[in-house]
This record gives sequence, C-alpha cells and structure tokens, in this order.
Amino acid sequence: MGRKLVIGGIAAVAAAALLGTGGYFGYRYYLKNQNEQKLQSLQAEAVSYIEQRYGFTPEVNPENTDYYPIGEQGFDAVIPLRHEHPFFVHIRDDGEHLVWDNYQEPIVWQAVQDEIEQALPGSRLMRFMCTDRYGGGSTVYDGTNLHQVLSEKRDISLTVGCVGGEPLADDSLSFWRDLQVNGNVVFFDTETHRQQCIDQSGNIWGYAPTMTRVYGIGPGGIREKQLEVQDHGAFFTMLAPDEEQSGGTFTVSEESGASALSVYAAEQTDFEPPEVVSKEYSLKGSADHFWLYFPVSALPEDPSTPDFRQMICYYTAPSGELVSEWQGALVYGDYAACEFYNAADLHFVFVKEK
Repeated sequence: MGRKLVIGGIAAVAAAALLGTGGYFGYRYYLKNQNEQKLQSLQAEAVSYIEQRYGFTPEVNPENTDYYPIGEQGFDAVIPLRHEHPFFVHIRDDGEHLVWDNYQEPIVWQAVQDEIEQALPGSRLMRFMCTDRYGGGSTVYDGTNLHQVLSEKRDISLTVGCVGGEPLADDSLSFWRDLQVNGNVVFFDTETHRQQCIDQSGNIWGYAPTMTRVYGIGPGGIREKQLEVQDHGAFFTMLAPDEEQSGGTFTVSEESGASALSVYAAEQTDFEPPEVVSKEYSLKGSADHFWLYFPVSALPEDPSTPDFRQMICYYTAPSGELVSEWQGALVYGDYAACEFYNAADLHFVFVKEK
C-alpha cells in the first residue's frame, strides 16, 4: 500500500520486566560473546555491592547482562540478579564510577501504597517509579524510614487513582511536600474506568474523558489541574495539561472541505482505498498539543489491530504545510485516542483495511 502507520499517543519503552529499570536504548552487547573477562568482573562487582548493602549473595543471570559503550573508555551496564524476586544492579562509568540497584522497589512500592491509602482511603497506587539512578540514595529501607529513603531519591514519579470522593484538602498529602516528586492524583467517574487505567497502563491522559478531577503532586504540596476536555458530540478533544498553549478552542465545522482519503491518496503510489467506518469530521481551530478521543463502541473491531483503531487525517502545520497521515489511535478503555502537535484545522475519518 506504500504507507507508514503512525501510532499516536504512546511512548515506546524498551526495558526489562522489572520495576523502575527505565529505558535503555541503543546497541545491545552480550558480554558473554564479546568479553568474558569484562562480564565476570562486572558480575563480581554487582554481587559484592549487594552483599555489602543487604547482607545476602544473589543469583546471577549471565546470559542477559547488557553493556553500552560510552565514548572510548566509558560504559553503562545492567546486571540482572535474583534473590526472592528479579532485580538489577546498574554500573555506570563515564568519568565517575556509579553503582545502584532496584532490589527494594517492590517493598518500597507497598510502603508507598500503604502511606497513600492512609492519607486517601480507597485510593490505589497505579504507577510508581523511584530509582537510585546516578548513584543517589544510600539508606536501606527498614520498614520504618520511608520518608528518609525517598528524600534521597532524585526521581520520584507516581500516579494515584481514586473514585468519587471530595476535593483534596491542602494537607491531604503532606508526607510528600518536601520530596522531589512529580505525580498526579486522578479521580475517575467509576471504578471500572479506574481499573481500565490500571490494567491497560499507557499514558494516563488517554483516559481523560473518564476523569472528574486531577491534582498534581509536587514539592510544596498539591494543586488542582484544569482538564480542558471539550465535548464535540461524537468525540472529545483535550488540551494537554501542564503546558502553555496557544489556541485550543475547537469547533466542528459543517464545511468539510477535501476528504481525508483524497488528500492522503494524492500523496501515495499504488494506493488501495480502505473501508471507511465512520463519518468524516472537520475540526476547526488549533493547539500546540492536544488529544482526540473517539468512542471505541462507535467503531468496528479489527482483529488485526486490537490495540488501536486506524484513521486517516490531514491538518495544517505552523509552516502552512498540509500534513496528511495514516494514524493509529490507541485504545484507552472506552476511547481510541491519539495526540496531535502544532496542528490546525484537523480533518479525520476512521478506516479499516480491506
């Protein structure tokens, strides 16, 4: 068909199946086949580090050690280990030799959940990341010193999910006031929608039409965020929160203009028209960054693309150029959603390959 499918609204994450590993992108080297001596040296250092920090000797998984060169002499290595559960030791040498691990993250996660639950009964900790990245953090969690442990972390991010309830008081989350945390407390309209967000993961803003209130957590306390969700009848739009925006007011235009299919087809060779499965919509207005939400119930299922629905669209870029794309709108619970950046006068239609 000669096209490239763009998946909107999702960040590709390449990471081990461990809490807080982050994304390690680039070339992957299996040291067992490259340099046995270096492999053994790094594994021995990782084991010694864990023995000194926690007082036990972990199992080593030699097959999956990742190694990334940095310049001529530096490196970044991730050594997978196991003791009660899988974890890793990260060793980085880029002029400064740093070592850290994520062994305690499961029990710290539970401790954070307990702390949140005490402050906000009925809440759920949906996402939490807290690493000793770049060597920060030296205190071992002992079951009583959660605040001290978290105070040494450079990166704390969390999302808390609630259903219904009263607006948050200023002192609701005083525990987090002086910590380097960036997160959200999200109120959903139903337990079903909260559970969808927990189960399906992804960007929380993909679920915005099911949210009733959102509070930002940061140093100094909490603040309510404005969810600028606009109801256009058949679908919703929302300006991306926490960003300065120009424009942002959209209206559904009766003047449809050129069809999205014809604009897209004019740029393709050997184009095979897909099956059209929705009305075509013309959205007048512009924004620097916004989301589009279309009800999944109004679109047919496609077994070949269960996680997204396909759409063809065109819009005007800031340069005045007309941009035409075949996009994938990711399914977030009840809605197929995608993001647009610096787009004006969006025309779109949902399609299905024949």
